[in-house]
Amino acid sequence: MTCTLITILGTIGPQQSRENRATYRLSAELATHFTLPREQYTNTLPLLLEFARQMNADLIPLSTESARKIQQDVLAAEGMEPSLLDGAVIIREDDFEATFAAINDELAKANEVILDVSHGFRHLPILATVSMIIHNITDSGKIRHILFAKEIERQRHYEVIDLRKYLDIANMAYILQTFQQNYTVVKNVTVNDKDFCNLLEDLSEFSSHILANSLKFLMRGDDPFIQKIRDKLNRLRNEQGASFSSLLDTTIGHFKELASIAGKPDHERLYGLSREMCKRGYLLNAITLLYEALAAYAYDVIRQNSHEKLLKKARDKAYKTGKLYKFFNASLGIFLFDQKEHNGFGSDFAEVQSRLSDFYEVKSEIVSQHLADFQKLARSIKKIRNNLAHGNTGESIKDVAGEVERQLTSFNDLCLQCNILQVKKEE
Repeated sequence: MTCTLITILGTIGPQQSRENRATYRLSAELATHFTLPREQYTNTLPLLLEFARQMNADLIPLSTESARKIQQDVLAAEGMEPSLLDGAVIIREDDFEATFAAINDELAKANEVILDVSHGFRHLPILATVSMIIHNITDSGKIRHILFAKEIERQRHYEVIDLRKYLDIANMAYILQTFQQNYTVVKNVTVNDKDFCNLLEDLSEFSSHILANSLKFLMRGDDPFIQKIRDKLNRLRNEQGASFSSLLDTTIGHFKELASIAGKPDHERLYGLSREMCKRGYLLNAITLLYEALAAYAYDVIRQNSHEKLLKKARDKAYKTGKLYKFFNASLGIFLFDQKEHNGFGSDFAEVQSRLSDFYEVKSEIVSQHLADFQKLARSIKKIRNNLAHGNTGESIKDVAGEVERQLTSFNDLCLQCNILQVKKEE
């Protein structure tokens, strides 16, 4: 793959004595990629030409006409061919738009880029950096190194370092920001840092599960997946993540909140997740989870009023066998239909079905208005769910979003706050 080394030429000319040239060394990281045949150089240009030779890369200098003439003198003083700068891209210092366009054009043409931002008049390295960030978002693998000559002793001693890691930090901050907003991970933005890569893989897996309403893997068990993500986020709260610590803290706080939701009873957990999905605009996910919350609430009412140990055992069985939806839906059906119209848990949970006759008596004792309110809520939620699942054939998305919000509020008011169906057994 062709690599292009892009630099901006400065105006540091050759010294009168070669002995007065600055000393350069490579950072430990760059020393694994490049070698310096000598220590002293007039400036970074001869050094970059050596890097280009080692990498078999094309050197593309961006330069004003006056800077090119000065650097041709530098090459002559260094015993190098001044004609190497004949192909420089000529820019004007006072034409920001044209300069930015030229930098963009060179970055766009290259397959891989090593960008040097050590020199250039005032705004030029900034324009190059902005262009680089834009290209990095669209093609994260394009930028191989960002070279910068860090001054150790003024005009005498420099260390050439790689700023590429800061692109990883920028990418990771961008990924976390978008993740918090919509639970998705930008696919075309990648990172090189190992810890960032591991976290990115986990966030992608979390996204796949939660957008599919696949919650068992994320939130159940002795070591839930969301806790593993929290641990990795906490490990980044060091120097590596210091530059975006506020964003890290916000993300950690959100996963702490999700962990709290995960530890709640089924109907509260499903309601909490429904609200989180609604906030992010996933209305079908939200209303589906809310309907499941309603069914889980119905189960909880039955459990408290009829053979609690048996019902809990049956619920755990349903969870392990992947039939929890069917189990909760059967619980909801008991409240939506008369006993004659509804066979309850059916053959899958026959041991429960055969023991529920006493619960139907408890059900009949529920104040009719409360039961009617519950049934109305269930049918409203189901109607919205079916409408969205079949392509939202009528209402605008704004109207649907408002209706989902209203149903969330109704569930909270009726089931969580008023707890309208919790009829306790007599002592």
